[in-house]
Formats: sequence, C-alpha cells, structure tokens
Amino acid sequence: MKKIHIRFMKDLFNVEFGELFDKISNAVEREKIDIPSLTKAHENLKPHSEALLRMNYKKLQHPLTKPIQNQMTTRTEYLGCLRLTVDAKMLSHKNEERIAAKRLLLWIRVYRKEIYAPTMVTQSRMMKNLMDDRKGSVEIQQATALLNLDELLEAIVKVDAKLWRNFLKRLNEKKIYDVDGKAIRDAAYKDLRVLRTVIEASYHTCDNDVQKEQLTELSQIINEELKGFRTKLRSRTTKKNNRKDAEMNVVEQCWDFGTPALNKSEESAKREFSGDE
Repeated sequence: MKKIHIRFMKDLFNVEFGELFDKISNAVEREKIDIPSLTKAHENLKPHSEALLRMNYKKLQHPLTKPIQNQMTTRTEYLGCLRLTVDAKMLSHKNEERIAAKRLLLWIRVYRKEIYAPTMVTQSRMMKNLMDDRKGSVEIQQATALLNLDELLEAIVKVDAKLWRNFLKRLNEKKIYDVDGKAIRDAAYKDLRVLRTVIEASYHTCDNDVQKEQLTELSQIINEELKGFRTKLRSRTTKKNNRKDAEMNVVEQCWDFGTPALNKSEESAKREFSGDE
C-alpha cells in the first residue's frame, strides 16, 4: 500500500482544502471497511465538514445586519427631509414660517456634516445632541411645532432607538457568527492525520485479506484525489515563481543598462528585491 501524503494540504486555498477534505471523507464512507478504529476516525471527520463550509463563506451574516442597514438608511433619509424642509420654509409665503425656519437653520447648522453621514455612532451622537438642544430651547420647540416637524422628529427618534437596540444585540452575539479559519483548518487537518495513521496501521496489523484489499483500494482512491490537488498547487506555485523570476530579470536588465528600477537608485532597488527592506 502506498503511503498517503497530506502535508501539502496546508498550502491549499480554503475552498480547495474543504473540497479535498470532503472527498477523502466520502471515500472512506463509500468503502465501508468494518474496522472499529477506522470507523471511529471517520466519525471524527464529520463535524469538520460543516465548519469548513462556514469557513469557505468566511463569515455568516448576522440576521440583524440587513435591518440595521435599512434603519440607518431610513434615519439618514428622515434627517435629510428635516434639513430640506427647513430650507424650503426659508422661502415660505408666510413670514412667521420664514422666521421659524431661520431659527431652526441655526439649530441644525452646527450638525450639517453629520446629518448626511450614514454612520452608526456619528449620526446617533448627533441625534442625541440635536434633541437635547430642542429639549432645552422653547424657541426651537415652538418653531418645530409651527412648521409641523414634531411628527418627523418623533419618527427619527424612534428609528434611532430601534437601530441602537439592534446594534447592541448584534454586538452581544458577535462571537456566534465569527469564524476562526485557522482553528477550523488546524482541527480538520489534525483529525485527517489521525485517519491516515489508522489506515496505514490497520493495513500493517490486519489479518483479514479482504479488509487488506479494501484498505489498499481506499489508499489508492485517496492518493488519486490528493494527486489532482497537489498538481494544481504545484502549477500555481510554478506560475508564481515564474512571475517573480520575470520581475527579477527586468530589474537586472535595468541595472545592466544603468537605469534605476522603478525610479529608485540602484542601491535602494537591490536592497528591496533582496529582502533587506
């Protein structure tokens, strides 16, 4: 039976690693070799498949992310409506509305940069300061009432409060949706090594000729799967090295002709490409 080499899997992309892991696990399951230690080793692989799938998608989106984004958009639109309404009332045919609009323009002018800034913290802080100003000023309260803005302001406060509740809830549940790709791959690789050891040990200690033949066939199937991914990795590595060699050749030609590489001095270019910088 040929030895199973899996060390190169550490250099595969996440998607490739997960795909190869599943192929090996499925191959063991198809063979149905009745060896308790092999069955146990294969059972240990199964939980990793779902974790690797999560890793391939990098990070699962929290169910509150989309509502939070929508609420931020709504809040920004409502604040924009507030500013545009005040601007429009500056041209009102009623003198008292023009006076009220001028007063409110002074109120919101301080926050003009934050009104259209669709950011969680900045806009919420601005909202709190804006409403604190209104609460402490009878003139602002009278002006908002005259221009029929109280209902709009109430709607802004409600969407801001709902937004913050969702934001804090998502923050508390952040760890549930985080994915530690390195830990997931390391754990899967560790159990894969155990499986390989069990296959090889079972072959050398097994007295059952049928099972021995099954183990030989299993190792051939696994090695064939490994071969395809190993070839792909080698091809990628070769292309990468060829690109590096081509870049170095260009730099050396520049040096030969006395032309600074990338507009740098020869000494600086040499240090960079030799890894000194």
